[in-house]
Amino acid sequence: MGHVKTRDVLYFTPQEEAFVATLADLGIKKNVAKTLVCLTHVQEASSYDIERSADLRQSEVSHALKYLTEQGWVTHRVSKMGCHGRPIKIFELTTALPRIIDVIESEKMATMTGTLNRIRELREYTL
Repeated sequence: MGHVKTRDVLYFTPQEEAFVATLADLGIKKNVAKTLVCLTHVQEASSYDIERSADLRQSEVSHALKYLTEQGWVTHRVSKMGCHGRPIKIFELTTALPRIIDVIESEKMATMTGTLNRIRELREYTL
């Protein structure tokens, strides 16, 4: 009999679920938030590993990884360990979670400041 390869599957804790929900409340897509949580727990992961751990479809993981890569928070390398000799991408979080939260905070503060300035402008109008 052949050997069956097994992989550990992560399950989100209530705290991690709350973290994902809070990011979603702040406008971060849920698939991005779940992917981010997965990558904080491992040194590196394939998109398949993330799909299983985050309970996401392949397309959701691809979109999330594209966004995280564009932000400069994730990088990837190509591994030749894929099945049937196909190369697979291995992803790694390159920015610490506290720094990512700092960036999100800065973006939200800038948006809020702009909104408050527009409200102040409204108060100056006399109709």
